[in-house]
Amino acid sequence: MTFTMPADSVKLEPLYMNNDKCTASVVDGSARFTNTHDGTDKTSESYNIGSYVIVEAKNAASGEMFQGWSCSDPAVNFLLTNNTTTAFVMPDNNVTVRAIFSSADTNEYSVQTSGCTAEKAGYMSGEIVKIKADAAPAGKVFH
Repeated sequence: MTFTMPADSVKLEPLYMNNDKCTASVVDGSARFTNTHDGTDKTSESYNIGSYVIVEAKNAASGEMFQGWSCSDPAVNFLLTNNTTTAFVMPDNNVTVRAIFSSADTNEYSVQTSGCTAEKAGYMSGEIVKIKADAAPAGKVFH
């Protein structure tokens, strides 16, 4: 470890983690752990209690979309609950995690604009909408 010395005194102490381990597993192959000890992706791995566990959802099947995460231990908090890749702190018990998928909304919704233009007229739920402001009226600027 290195650091840049500030213009003040510093106090350094090592932080030691508990060496006890518990197992994190994935239900139904819905995801995989990416920070495994041997560098390979796995659906079950032992982690030190208190360490970060990184989990990545599989690609959604056709007609499905990713919804979030669940865990067998309700005390586990996912750092990014709506992202397909997230992390959690390994508790002091074995846990099972699941990536949750649901049927994708195939409805197309319209975008009504005034003073701007959308790239297209209809979008599906969850789709990124790109808009562009029309030319500013004389004497005005777009903010």
